Amino acid sequence: MRIAIIHNQFSDGGGMEAYMQCLIQGFLSAKDEIHIHSYQVDERFAAKFDCQVHRKKLFYFPRRWKKYVFLKECNEHFDRKDYDLSLALTRTFAPDIAIVGGVHPASIHAGTGYRHILKRFHDAMETRFERSMLDRVPHIVAHSKSIADDIVKYYSDIDSSRLSVVYPPVDTDFFKKTDQREEAIIRKEHRIDTAKMTLLFPSTGHKRKGLPELLQAFRELDS
Repeated sequence: MRIAIIHNQFSDGGGMEAYMQCLIQGFLSAKDEIHIHSYQVDERFAAKFDCQVHRKKLFYFPRRWKKYVFLKECNEHFDRKDYDLSLALTRTFAPDIAIVGGVHPASIHAGTGYRHILKRFHDAMETRFERSMLDRVPHIVAHSKSIADDIVKYYSDIDSSRLSVVYPPVDTDFFKKTDQREEAIIRKEHRIDTAKMTLLFPSTGHKRKGLPELLQAFRELDS
């Protein structure tokens, strides 16, 4: 199959970038032809994958505006008919499927404190592109049921028949159970008390990702 993946960046970065790597590796193992559409490309990283990279050069735009111009270009010029399957990991309605790892109004709601006028402007831009995507893309895939619930909550008039929940895959070569020797080394290195269970919660938004609810659940278990 001829596959297109649209994302703001093709690099080794955060959660959506890790998800993108899983997609690429899965499609490559199936012998698919992969085309990456992006405006920010780490050339050394991209060289690790047998993909055709279509880079939109936007060096002359300010940092935040590059994304908006890229999304506008995708909406106007990307043709999903050129591919057997196309997916977007960013806010564009151009492909067959939009992958949603979070809803912007929910992120705003989870934030605290005063939002500067420039920040509010960017919030409006992100929400505008997200609304267009959810209104017009043929199918929407949410990374979790809570994200699907947020889509319905903040965009209640969208056609929910286009919405599915597919949890991201887990790389079992990377996330695997250690043996006792490795565990002892890790515990010593990070000064972890062997008499207690240790919870690791990596996140850029603890409240939005549910840490307070998780801590409350542990408190109730202790009681």
